[in-house]
Amino acid sequence: MIGVMPCSGACNVGQMSSKAVVQAIQRRQGEVGFVCALGLPLQIPGIVKKAHENYERHVAVNGCSVACASKALAAIGLSPEEEFLVTQTTGSEKNNDLTDESGLPALVEAVLAAVDRLQAPARS
Repeated sequence: MIGVMPCSGACNVGQMSSKAVVQAIQRRQGEVGFVCALGLPLQIPGIVKKAHENYERHVAVNGCSVACASKALAAIGLSPEEEFLVTQTTGSEKNNDLTDESGLPALVEAVLAAVDRLQAPARS
């Protein structure tokens, strides 16, 4: 299973990162798992264990260039095999409108494409 880490930040692109992971899980149950954005840097034992043991590979969905999702994975010694910025992937500008989902469909497709790339060697 592929663990996907959204940044879940306090802006439109951060919130879109979480929504995209939820939609990806709904479309690919058993292939995609949600990695808790806050539990890793806080070193919550069960969440850290799950991130290490339940997922073969990781994707970081960073809302913006601060790259919080990638940094949270790094905080527990994990490196994402795929990582991207919502702002670049969707062309959305970072703003404070938490309901702005203008790039969400494209982001869901980007997350699923990353999952497909990571699963490709296992499927061969």
